[in-house]
Amino acid sequence: MVKRSNGIFGEFDFPLFIVFILLLFFGWFNIYSASLNLDHLSIFDSSQEYGKQFIWICVSIGIGFFIMLLDGGIFKTLSIPFYGFTILLLIAVLLFGKKVNGATSWFGFGSFGIQPSEFAKLGLALVIANFISDGFPFSQKIDFSIFGIRIHFSTDLLALLGLIGLPALLIVLQPDPGTMLVFLAFMLVLYRGGFLETPLYMGLLAIIIGVLTLLFIHSSVDILSLEVHGLFFLILGIVLFVILSIYFFNYFTPPRFRTQMVKNAIATGILAVLIMGCTYFVYHSERFLNSKEELVLAEESPDEVKLTSILKKHHKQRIDVLFGHKKDIHDIGYNVHQSKIAIGSGGIKGKGFTDGTLTKFKYVPMQSTDFIFCTIGEEWGYLGSALVVILFLFMLFRIIIIAERQRSVFTRMFAYSVAGIFFIHFTINIGMTIGLCPVIGIPLPFFSYGGSSLMVFSAMIFILLKLDSERLDILR
Repeated sequence: MVKRSNGIFGEFDFPLFIVFILLLFFGWFNIYSASLNLDHLSIFDSSQEYGKQFIWICVSIGIGFFIMLLDGGIFKTLSIPFYGFTILLLIAVLLFGKKVNGATSWFGFGSFGIQPSEFAKLGLALVIANFISDGFPFSQKIDFSIFGIRIHFSTDLLALLGLIGLPALLIVLQPDPGTMLVFLAFMLVLYRGGFLETPLYMGLLAIIIGVLTLLFIHSSVDILSLEVHGLFFLILGIVLFVILSIYFFNYFTPPRFRTQMVKNAIATGILAVLIMGCTYFVYHSERFLNSKEELVLAEESPDEVKLTSILKKHHKQRIDVLFGHKKDIHDIGYNVHQSKIAIGSGGIKGKGFTDGTLTKFKYVPMQSTDFIFCTIGEEWGYLGSALVVILFLFMLFRIIIIAERQRSVFTRMFAYSVAGIFFIHFTINIGMTIGLCPVIGIPLPFFSYGGSSLMVFSAMIFILLKLDSERLDILR
């Protein structure tokens, strides 16, 4: 392989590195403010969260410089072994991990903890990029019809979905459905990798129908003294959509496309109803997984019965609060309520560094981890919050620019995986602190306290920087 790069930093992308450093240290200062202990004012005090975070920052930067010394090809070579290692970690944590906030997702080492699901994101990003770039052995095209609807795909797509589904399933078993949602980011990667529109289309349809199902799941309307469930109107809407689509396609599309478009409309309606049914089953899974006697006993003495359910009680309560089915600002909705008060109290300019009253007196639980953004809003105000959002958006756009200038498919797909992971974390974390998303325990990259997430996010950035720095090399 002939080298065209000039040393380690010959083609180094300094804009991405600079925004990474800004977010890294801005996040550290906010952890200091959010968890400040007046008896331990030194920001380097290792007995406090901000001191421990400094240790993780040093470790992450050290890992980054080590990555820059390696040959970029090693990441493709090690992608499969590393993915397999993370799967073993996810299995091991189910057997030997410690329970934190109701989920068995951590290995405890004294005052420190390691969360394997964070490393699984990196492992999956590498292995997905590897297989999209090289393809799978024994790849075949599958083409068949169901009810006259033509279905065609490759075994590669099934294999990729299997690679994504395995760690997602293990994480659900912890249970940690919030982290599992991050794996939706790989639908964008599959779409960009040339696997048609099907994965992205199905993902968007699942999100839309799932949200609508949760919105109508408790609603009902009295019609002529009959109580009609809100989901009936959702089904009616899906049927009307299919009928109108068929009418439109029959009259306004060329004959050669008409039959297939009608079949697609019918398939979309069937898929939408199936998604609605799956959402209803997951939400009310205890009704299907337990006997009637257990359900009756649970209502009479809930402390004596442990019902089997896909969603835990607090997950359902958070969903109910988000969609307005329940108003509870003193219990399950307390965190979000306090977070919105803290962010709103910051005004335009904020109250100043370490001067946030709600932050200082710990009115917002988990304000150094999941709800770190409320500290930014209270102390730095609208301007500071906007600056953080702009920095994240700049980082995302820069990663996409880096992805599109690659000649290596592996690097391009890895870059899109990194962009997708950061986008999901950034969107959901900020969304849940302002009440637009359910509280599902997703950290804000570089801001939320935690060593596992910080090391993985940093490693993703430095691997991308290293691979991009070798983009002018003649590919093997």
